[in-house]
Amino acid sequence: MFNFNQKGHLTPPTIIPSTVSQLELEFVKNILSQTTAKIFGNYVNYSSALKAVRRNV
Repeated sequence: MFNFNQKGHLTPPTIIPSTVSQLELEFVKNILSQTTAKIFGNYVNYSSALKAVRRNV
């Protein structure tokens, strides 16, 4: 899915196509942190609210 170099940076250093599900798996479920899960949940809520606002404009 995602490739990291020895320093922990994503490679290649370009835009990496991904889905919200892929991000959640890699950075939330694989880390097992309540803080990360909370931040991701807030991101999903914000993203949904932003989409709703855009539909109503």
